[in-house]
Amino acid sequence: MAKKKQTRRSKEKYPNLKPELNLKTRIDLTDYDYLDKLSPSELEFLNKFTGEWAGASFNSDNTKNIQKTKEHRKDSYDRNNARNRCVLTRAKATGIIDYLDDLDIANRLTEPEDKMNNMIDAKKILQEFKNSEEDT
Repeated sequence: MAKKKQTRRSKEKYPNLKPELNLKTRIDLTDYDYLDKLSPSELEFLNKFTGEWAGASFNSDNTKNIQKTKEHRKDSYDRNNARNRCVLTRAKATGIIDYLDDLDIANRLTEPEDKMNNMIDAKKILQEFKNSEEDT
């Protein structure tokens, strides 16, 4: 039997608590700012809970799972599936969503004066290009 390839995620002690090691759709759910205040046993519990609650990742035997009832598991699966269907979550994950800060910059660039300056600059560049073509 072949050895399983070691990944960054498999090398990490608490991978469910690291946003960079999770799916982009789960980043909002793994944004913990108090991890440095927790003990190792609390970190282990939070890692296991996050894996089950946010990632719907369960062991096949119920003995090691925090959420042992079928209702809790179904709730985790339903939340995970809903997140995968959510248009906003998918847009955030693919990077096609515009944030307000980005829109503010875009609005400042579309001021009438800025547009006119950009047009003047573009005309100058075009004229320089035409002049360099005529010289050759």
